[in-house]
Amino acid sequence: CLDYHYIYCASKPQHVIPPTFHLHLSGPDLRGEYFRMIIDSRTGKQPTPSKDRMVNKFDDSPPAYHDEFAESQALRGNHAPTTCELVLASSNPAPSVDQVHICESKQNIHGTFFIDPLIPVLDRRKAKGKSRQPLPHASFRSRKGEVDIELATTGNIEDAPKANVAVSTRHGDIKIKLLPMPPSRPRIGLDVQSRHGNVMLFIPEGFSGVVHLSTRKGEMQLLPAIMACSKVVKSSDHEKIFMVGTQNNVYELDPSREASFCEINTRKGNIVVGLSGRDHYTPHVGFWKRLFGGSVKEKSDH
Repeated sequence: CLDYHYIYCASKPQHVIPPTFHLHLSGPDLRGEYFRMIIDSRTGKQPTPSKDRMVNKFDDSPPAYHDEFAESQALRGNHAPTTCELVLASSNPAPSVDQVHICESKQNIHGTFFIDPLIPVLDRRKAKGKSRQPLPHASFRSRKGEVDIELATTGNIEDAPKANVAVSTRHGDIKIKLLPMPPSRPRIGLDVQSRHGNVMLFIPEGFSGVVHLSTRKGEMQLLPAIMACSKVVKSSDHEKIFMVGTQNNVYELDPSREASFCEINTRKGNIVVGLSGRDHYTPHVGFWKRLFGGSVKEKSDH
């Protein structure tokens, strides 16, 4: 009995095409040619089917294709996200502005900046170790240059209660003007440090918060308008703490009870605080400086 998958022989010997040709036959049409090529050894003709011979051609079409791997992944829930799903997942609005961190060696820093506390704070303390103070949302640092900036916050106090800002110099003077901010905006946390430079801070009308001044060898001065609307909590030769505005109104407007806080610290520099639009300050010029400046001016006129 010869078995080539498509014919089963019961008795009479027959000539079948060599297996090498059989390997090249595929498909329903070619399988029909395979059966027509089987001939009788005695007559040389194609034999007629008889009762003792059974021929199966298997003309049925192959079964439908099923991707079992895709079906198993779908059942597990590990399907790849579609384009629509990717767009919806990354549709969060981008921050209005980037973080502001300016560091100069000898150049001056000046400008107007609106700080958004919702922007993630850059974590720069991994290599230097952790610090107790929170990282600022904006920083302005200069060694020998001066800093003259206007600051305000942007956003909603319900989303972020306070924006922290750090300003520092070694020898340069610092002048900061806080712009008016509605009660719905985040409060501001201002940290000012200087070694030898003078610091001047102007607070807007309607400001509600606490101001802390400290110096080692410098002088501290509150101008008349800010002095009239503030309440001094502590006063000494090296430290002053006073509150500006009605604190009860701050608590009513701010459910989180967050208030603005300004801290200024110097080693040898002087500190002056005034009220914007009402206080005016003219730096005191010493005798020798006036004399030296006058001589230079007279020389330049000739």
